[in-house]
Amino acid sequence: QSDYGEGEYTPLAGLYYEAAPTQRSDALSEYSYNELCMVLDNLYGLKGPHDINTFAETFWQIGIDEALRSNSPTDADNALKMFIDYYLDDLHSVFDEYSWMAGKQDISNSTGMANRKIREHGDAYGEARAAKYPDGVPAYEEVGNTAYITFDSFDSRYIGQAYYTEMEDGQAPDDTIAVIIHAHEQITRPDSPIENVVLDLSNNLGGAVDAAIFVLGWMLGDAPFSVKNMSTGAMSTSVYRADVNLDRQFDDSDTVADKHLYCLISPVSFSCGNLVPNALKSSQKVTLLGRTSGGGSCTVQSLSTAYGTVFQISSSKRMSFLKNGSFYDIDQGIDPDYYINDIANFYDREALTEYINGLF
Repeated sequence: QSDYGEGEYTPLAGLYYEAAPTQRSDALSEYSYNELCMVLDNLYGLKGPHDINTFAETFWQIGIDEALRSNSPTDADNALKMFIDYYLDDLHSVFDEYSWMAGKQDISNSTGMANRKIREHGDAYGEARAAKYPDGVPAYEEVGNTAYITFDSFDSRYIGQAYYTEMEDGQAPDDTIAVIIHAHEQITRPDSPIENVVLDLSNNLGGAVDAAIFVLGWMLGDAPFSVKNMSTGAMSTSVYRADVNLDRQFDDSDTVADKHLYCLISPVSFSCGNLVPNALKSSQKVTLLGRTSGGGSCTVQSLSTAYGTVFQISSSKRMSFLKNGSFYDIDQGIDPDYYINDIANFYDREALTEYINGLF
């Protein structure tokens, strides 16, 4: 559905649904069911927390195995959609499109408890922020000696070298990396009054890992990124640096690690919006403010059934943080160092700045 607006399809998607809907053969029905079980058994990253032994067993236990095996692609798709919405209900897992065999159908997702909760939180925090910033919150704002950097998703529009050329030409992309580059220029300018830097992720639902790592490099200098493969048990950690000032050198001038650093989090802070504060807190260099983040530890895996249904799941690649040689799950979110109980106080930046200055 892409950028064509809600309910509208790209030309390719339109072509996909031009084929006449049809029933599945016995062979395709059985093959599709077995393939679905195999793929989920091997690629779904949250089997442990969901107490799933095998998906075939789970499908049988909740009574949808017959629908998933049926000749009707609509029945099979509806069963899969219900399972993703209500049984997985992990926010990264989403039913995207019905198979061409079922035909184009309304996707208005019914949502499980976790999805409803994060939407409720999103509405509450969004309304509280809009009350303080009716014209929209600025990506960079200075309040006294404190800089606030705000974005609601981690976006990276270009790859590597392109940022040097685009920024030199004054065509800064509207993305996270450009926001951080601009913020760094302001914070490190001559006679800058900035002593505190606050990264506001209170309405951030995640996004591109590359952008998240760039932000970590900016705040910490060395940006650790740890991943555990839940299928194989393989674990890896990479450490990145970011050339934030675009001088083509990786050094201490690219970071704000010499400032008092804070990160504002809430139950809306999900996926990369949860990964970043976990890494920041484990560094012992950044103070977390707000409420416990929303969790989300696995990267997204896009999938298709053998008969063409499109969906995505929490993959077997679990973002983690490394401490004392062990990889720790971040799916339950991270607690702040200092709680903010009143949501309105998240966005009263005059009061928040005064509070922060009282912490050191």
